Amino acid sequence: MLKKIDEIQEQISKYAVKIKYTGYKKGRLGSGVLVKRESNVYVITAKHNFKKKDDDKHTDVKIKKLKKDASSKIDILDGKDTKICKIEELLYADEELDIAVFSTKDYTKKLDMIEMLTDNRYKNQEHIFYGFPNGEENWIRELTYNGKDKKNKNEKNNFSLSYSHTMISEEDFSGYSGSGVFVENNSIYYLVGIMIRAFRKSNSFTAVDLRKVYKKIDEVLKEKKLPLLDSKINYNIEKEEININEEDKIVFETTNIKTDNFDINIAVNPVTYHDYDIFCKNKNRKKAKRYFLDGEQGHYPVVYVSWDDANSYCEWLSEVSKKQYTLPSEEEWEYIANENLHDSGLEDDNIWYENNTGKTLINIEENQKGKLGIYDMLGNIYEWCVDSCNGKGRIAKGGSFRDRIEDINIEKMVCLLAFDNDKSDLGFRVINKRPMPNKLREKMSILSSLRKKRKNMEEMEEELEKEILNLIEKEKN
Repeated sequence: MLKKIDEIQEQISKYAVKIKYTGYKKGRLGSGVLVKRESNVYVITAKHNFKKKDDDKHTDVKIKKLKKDASSKIDILDGKDTKICKIEELLYADEELDIAVFSTKDYTKKLDMIEMLTDNRYKNQEHIFYGFPNGEENWIRELTYNGKDKKNKNEKNNFSLSYSHTMISEEDFSGYSGSGVFVENNSIYYLVGIMIRAFRKSNSFTAVDLRKVYKKIDEVLKEKKLPLLDSKINYNIEKEEININEEDKIVFETTNIKTDNFDINIAVNPVTYHDYDIFCKNKNRKKAKRYFLDGEQGHYPVVYVSWDDANSYCEWLSEVSKKQYTLPSEEEWEYIANENLHDSGLEDDNIWYENNTGKTLINIEENQKGKLGIYDMLGNIYEWCVDSCNGKGRIAKGGSFRDRIEDINIEKMVCLLAFDNDKSDLGFRVINKRPMPNKLREKMSILSSLRKKRKNMEEMEEELEKEILNLIEKEKN
């Protein structure tokens, strides 16, 4: 059971605030949650708190207007309607996600740091949210976590909560949007979501799952210079058609991605058996071992290929196409894979893993495209990268149809020998890129090093937290 009401109020009420927006004639009142990082205080709230009254969805919110209004037309109030700080600027907003993050200034009260969970620990424990319906301080406890929101399948970064008691009237929920959703373990409260929707008839709620967007938000809170997510990456799908000879032709699609850092064409799919067979035929090489004993396999990703094989294919493709093809670097692969996931999140219905494949290879045409139009960067097969590791090996990324869903993530890599061609879940995809200026390459290298250091620090912090919780349990016993 959750702690007593007075403890809940003491622990989490200090993070709850009212959000008053006067950007339109009819102002709006919602809720928000304060988050502290080092000496800086931020506000996270529901983005639809800033839409016009007659607008239907959070996607109707004008991000440019909100950015302009942030410092002058948004008030942060406590339960007594006292202004407690000023909004400095809008830091984060996503066209597909119903949250907004603002930096603040002139916050003078004492505020402890609160952790945002990065995984589903404690998901089976009771959830609480705390906010201001109709401007009045209130909270609901004994909420049950029900997994991802099934009422709105397109919003895959949301989760659903159910409430076993009689729900208050629908009118009383005006102003709850933006409330923080918390779980408690050993008297430590964690922020796991932002409330965005209530359904009185079904006694249920919807919240944005901060665990799924934690990495991006945490980078913002650490004051990384990131663009607002509504400033989309420019990309478009291009068709590559390469006539090898009168009999053979290679046709594949690439996504052209342009950012401030690079201009890359990356193949929408991994290289297939069909295309790899043409390479082998024209170079008088032995074909790759088949995954299946019989049947047509042309549209399956080629596997049983070494890094040396993949690199030779890139050299040959460069020669016949008159373009420079190569394997992606680990850094490029991670960046593109992360951007490709923003709309859909890391969900088991768009990643091929052990439970939904029967631990077998999947045809390249049997999945949904990611945000950038790219298939299967996570799951189905591991993909070779150009980078070396441990002096002798080469890096592969992405996870496969043999892995558990919890073992598949963007950061994970495996280090394999370059001549290793006995893996039935390892293939590759190609990229074509313009050279990066030396100065920019140096800066990107430094950034990559800093990210790896931060990842190590986060792992150390997680281990330390576990040790602290174990010590607390021992003291209780």
